[in-house]
Amino acid sequence: MSCLQSFTTRYTLEKHEPQCLMHSPQQCVYPDGDRALLRYERIQYEFLFPFYLVADFECFLALHDDETLHRPSGFCVYRVSRYESYRTEPYTYSGGDVMEHFFEYVSKEANAINEILSRNVPMEPMSDSERREFQQASTCHTCGLSFSSFSDKTRHHDHVTGKYLFPACDRCNLALKPRSCKLTSSQRIRVDENGRAYLVPIIFHNFTAYDGHFAFFSQRVHGLYYANGTDGLCRCQRYPSECRT
Repeated sequence: MSCLQSFTTRYTLEKHEPQCLMHSPQQCVYPDGDRALLRYERIQYEFLFPFYLVADFECFLALHDDETLHRPSGFCVYRVSRYESYRTEPYTYSGGDVMEHFFEYVSKEANAINEILSRNVPMEPMSDSERREFQQASTCHTCGLSFSSFSDKTRHHDHVTGKYLFPACDRCNLALKPRSCKLTSSQRIRVDENGRAYLVPIIFHNFTAYDGHFAFFSQRVHGLYYANGTDGLCRCQRYPSECRT
């Protein structure tokens, strides 16, 4: 046989064999030299988001039909940014309609951040040292490739402050712009004429095993927020990892 395929019956093996022997034996061929390198193209992932939110839920244990359910009692959301003037104090809430207040506050933060990033502040005049650095640069500060007629040298700057940052090629300069995402019609998040808004990540502690149940599958039923729209919130009896929703 020329391949490494396995067969469960003799019939399929015999049927496959004539076609298989028409080809050269199968083998793995690995690159060598300069080709034996793994590269990635998403240079923007090397840089932090200009803004992101950190959030966490707290819950009460509530009995419902002889089951222990986890009912959100409050939350905290904290805006993190490298721009000191745009940092805010952590926001905490405890009371009724926790999930409604959570989504309302997150949407408010997203709109505020979207407005900041939409300003697209022009670059400020460069200093003499920055001008010399730019003129002497022969490679992109981000990807390390040489500038050429196919990859022009550009002045990458911070679109929030207008400060010049470093010389970059066309490709990296575009990749490092604040990332946006396309949204469906939303009454909470303001979008541009193309239906897009800037991406604001939210980081949760233990999101997959716990907080995500409230954030993704919440809907209001008899004063509680039920996961999957069925008959339970987070149906963990002892540990979040045991949740069955």
